[in-house]
Amino acid sequence: MSASDPLWSIRNRPIADIGRSDSFGEGSSVMLAFPLIGSLSVIAALQGAAAQPAIGTRIPRPAYEEDHVDAASRSETFVVLDRLGNCVVKADPGSSMALLIAVPTTPGGKKAIDGLRTRLPGCLTAAAQGTNLYGTLKLQIKENALRGAIAGALYRLQFARRSPDSLRKPAAVALIMPPGENDAKYPQLIAAYEFAQCLTQAQPTYVRQLILSKIGSGEENAALSQLSPFMAPCVSKGTTIKTERNSLRLMLAESLYRWSITAAQPS
Repeated sequence: MSASDPLWSIRNRPIADIGRSDSFGEGSSVMLAFPLIGSLSVIAALQGAAAQPAIGTRIPRPAYEEDHVDAASRSETFVVLDRLGNCVVKADPGSSMALLIAVPTTPGGKKAIDGLRTRLPGCLTAAAQGTNLYGTLKLQIKENALRGAIAGALYRLQFARRSPDSLRKPAAVALIMPPGENDAKYPQLIAAYEFAQCLTQAQPTYVRQLILSKIGSGEENAALSQLSPFMAPCVSKGTTIKTERNSLRLMLAESLYRWSITAAQPS
């Protein structure tokens, strides 16, 4: 099984609307309502400690295989996604949090995206300014890419000065995509999210180093090298998580944000 479905795709069309879910400026600050922030840890309590994937009990080989794409294109696309996430969070923090609370691919997730739909075209246009994508391409963003971009922006706003070492490590974190009715329809996506959350639970500090690293930098490569030994215990035997690096960063951003929100709650 492979989780190779890209989180984003670029098409040669004018920037216009953003496809349905199938398809930061510095110094900014956002006030977030506590009930929304607290909801993620409430979900974790409801799911129970057993929800967290076990670490070290599964021995797969290979564990992760990177799909290599053009470095310049990957960097530029990630810059646009990063800016997009920041813009959306600044414009509508409540709906941004609602999207991260909802389970991906469910009606709740689609409803949360609908709540952001009026913000997306303007934010995408602003995000693409100064890049080769501006005015010439349509960036079609899938739900999980948008979630990752928003999570990355929220993480920088709330946890830039709060490293995992400063937080209480949670015994359990709510699964982003828990087992259920979507098992048969989205097995690759479920496996990829489980992989990202297991890796985050095992090494949140290394995940943070990756998420905060500059795209395409030596720091990014070093962070991935640090994470590599911990990947195998996080996938089932015979399973390969295969995706390009932007997709991995986005899924780990959402996983780290959820982990940090849970860890920051009073014991």
